[in-house]
Amino acid sequence: GDPNNTDFEKELCRYVLDICKYYYTRNFDSTLIPPDFYNIVKEIIDTSDIEFLLDIVDSLNKLDNRIRFDGNPKYVVESEIIILCR
Repeated sequence: GDPNNTDFEKELCRYVLDICKYYYTRNFDSTLIPPDFYNIVKEIIDTSDIEFLLDIVDSLNKLDNRIRFDGNPKYVVESEIIILCR
């Protein structure tokens, strides 16, 4: 498969997971979020439901399991990302 799609999906999952960590701790020290993104993350927290963010993490984790065994995960990754954007 295309390692770039897998890497993108994993990085996206880590980023959303870090946003969830910040939501619960209100502390960026436990995250890998760069300081340049602190205001963006705060805005995401202020305008998003934590259940929605947790659903994204869950979907991305399931996606990771699906693409492991797919010979061409590009379409699986793209379709899941589009579904998450609705």
